[in-house]
Amino acid sequence: MDPEQKKEVKDAQPKVLDPLQQDGSKHQKIDPELQKISEKLGSISRSLRMIEERYSTLRKKIQVSDQNIIDDTNNLFTQIKLVVSDIHELKLNVEEMRQKIEMFSSEIKEMASKHELKVLQKYVDMWEPMKFLTEKEAISLIREYIKEKKSK
Repeated sequence: MDPEQKKEVKDAQPKVLDPLQQDGSKHQKIDPELQKISEKLGSISRSLRMIEERYSTLRKKIQVSDQNIIDDTNNLFTQIKLVVSDIHELKLNVEEMRQKIEMFSSEIKEMASKHELKVLQKYVDMWEPMKFLTEKEAISLIREYIKEKKSK
């Protein structure tokens, strides 16, 4: 490259100045395009930080939600186990009641019918068992009879 081409290339490049100019002042001229790029990078950087914070917050919320789901699932399983246990107990109780009902039913079938009871009542009324002698009465009557015979 010849010296003139070097000068054109050097002039075409944006000028980046030292933060402190030779005179010691902090103010310097910044290329407007470089300033726009710097502002866009800053804006992008802020947006990225906000997105990262949102992502972090969402991740924490998801972790809390996951833990709540796990806790709820465990509670549901515990409740289901209790319900299954209760159902099993109820089945046992129902089976026990069924057996007792069958026993009562078989005993009722063996009982006398109303008609049979009426026939028995007619016989009892006809015989009048209240007028029958008891064993003691019979013995006492026999003894009296024997005494009377001896005394005669």
